[in-house]
Amino acid sequence: MEGLRPKQLAQKGVSYIEKAILDLLFEAEMNHQQGLGPTEISRRLGTMLSGSRGNYPKDGIVAAFLNKLKEQGLVNNIVRGDWRLTEMGRENRRDD
Repeated sequence: MEGLRPKQLAQKGVSYIEKAILDLLFEAEMNHQQGLGPTEISRRLGTMLSGSRGNYPKDGIVAAFLNKLKEQGLVNNIVRGDWRLTEMGRENRRDD
């Protein structure tokens, strides 16, 4: 990834994290789970923050990405805390 500027590197990272979250939610769906919470997703991705600092929860990274994906219409959390793919999220995942 030499030659990429910081913003380009960050955009690639964002894309990878979003894809990983969507993949985990799809996997949960295939295993007949009702959804996954941000803490479980963080644990599976290895993104748990060590100790919460101030107002930031340990799963704050994934929680922020879930909200971003929700704004894009790719996930929802009908049951509080359990995030699932929307139909658009499933279709988007198939396009990869």
